[in-house]
Amino acid sequence: MRRRPLLAAIKFSTLVPVQQRPAWPPAHRIYCASLAQAEQANEARSALDQLKVLQPEISIAWIEQNTPYQPNPMAKLVEGMRKAGLT
Repeated sequence: MRRRPLLAAIKFSTLVPVQQRPAWPPAHRIYCASLAQAEQANEARSALDQLKVLQPEISIAWIEQNTPYQPNPMAKLVEGMRKAGLT
C-alpha cells in the first residue's frame, strides 16, 4: 500500500532534474538507477536508452571509475544500473 506513494516520490525527485537539465548525464544515471531499484524495469530500460544517447561510452566500469560516490551509494547506483541492463 505504501509502494505507490514511494514510487511517485522516486519518480518526482529523480525526473525533475532530468527535465530541468535534459543533456546532463548524471541526472539520467540517477533516474535510470532509481527506476530500476523501484522495479520499474521497462521505464528503467527506456531511461538507459536515453542515457546511452547522451553518453555512449557509459558502462559499469565507467561509473565505478568516474563517479565520486562513497561505497554504499556507489553500490546502490551500480546495482540499479545493472538491473536496468547496463554492463
